[in-house]
Amino acid sequence: VYPPHVGLVGDPAAALAGLAQRLGPAPADARARLAAQTARTAELRRLARARIGALAAAGGEDVSPAALCRAVGAAAGRRDLIVDESLTAGRWLRAVAGRRRPGDWLGHRGSAIGWGITAAMGAKLADPARRVLCVHGDGGFLFGAQALWVAAREGLNTAVVLADNGGYEILRAGLEGLTGRAQGNWPGIALAGPPIDLEGLSRALGASAATVARHSELPEALRDLWRRTADGPAVLVVKVSGQTPALGYPIAGAPGPG
Repeated sequence: VYPPHVGLVGDPAAALAGLAQRLGPAPADARARLAAQTARTAELRRLARARIGALAAAGGEDVSPAALCRAVGAAAGRRDLIVDESLTAGRWLRAVAGRRRPGDWLGHRGSAIGWGITAAMGAKLADPARRVLCVHGDGGFLFGAQALWVAAREGLNTAVVLADNGGYEILRAGLEGLTGRAQGNWPGIALAGPPIDLEGLSRALGASAATVARHSELPEALRDLWRRTADGPAVLVVKVSGQTPALGYPIAGAPGPG
């Protein structure tokens, strides 16, 4: 324990505002760089949205990751809080969700899985009046599914989208990158034998739940998801198709494809 020599109690927001005032206005060249970068980011976001739209349309009635992201981005309001642990199914979610203010998006840049559902419930507890939308992968959801029971007990009206691609796709793609093989004898990657009834599991934990597997049904299913939050936590299981491209690099001596 290291006791402080001087302890001050203050408002961080006021302290930062005072510091900014002391620093003075940014130099003209810095403002120009910021404006150029902002414009560049907006253009990249526009191009990404156009590509996502084309990919979503190309998938037909199957729900591709692009189709899921596009639908979720349209269903989320600008001031709704998005808690993102969608991993492989939501790799374009930021592009379609639009520019958001600090505090309107919770995500992480590490390799942990399973925090999203509990983080969403904590966010709802902290701000009960705000709409919270958690977008989660099916594998990671199993690490913290019991949070739905807490949400039902506490009356937390949180919307949860579960991207169901049948397993730990982020791990499978990583193992493919390491070994050069799309499939292998990797235990515990596929949520099969037996498959897990995510809708039934969500209902068992006290949430309302539904499942959708067709692209054309997504918009109405998401509107219904928001309506169902009036009675507590609500879950929409979305059957997502397609595999994620391999992640990472092969390890030395790994066998090639086949």
